[in-house]
Amino acid sequence: MTIDRRDFLKTTALGSAWGLLLG
Repeated sequence: MTIDRRDFLKTTALGSAWGLLLG
């Protein structure tokens, strides 16, 4: 799987958001 920087940033942002929401 090849992940572009944009996709990586999006994934990281979503992961961080979910992490904060789920605590």
